[in-house]
Amino acid sequence: MHTLIIRTTPRTLADKKTYRVDVLGESSIRAFVYQSAKELAEEKPPNTARQALMNALALIEKHNLEIKFTEHEQTEDDDTWFFIVQG
Repeated sequence: MHTLIIRTTPRTLADKKTYRVDVLGESSIRAFVYQSAKELAEEKPPNTARQALMNALALIEKHNLEIKFTEHEQTEDDDTWFFIVQG
């Protein structure tokens, strides 16, 4: 059983807000999921919080991971998601 954390985080570059999907953990499948996240970001850049969420869910589905915990934080400016997944 492998456990990973997948989260969306906002970042601001040159007055333009974008989002990224981070893959965290010490699991042996982390490198594969991280590479998939990188490829997905090139294909469909997460320029909005909604696209970042869709990219995170696409990663979870692609690697057949099961969501064990979800946290959503919404402020006036940011919208972030945090998933603990196993597979």
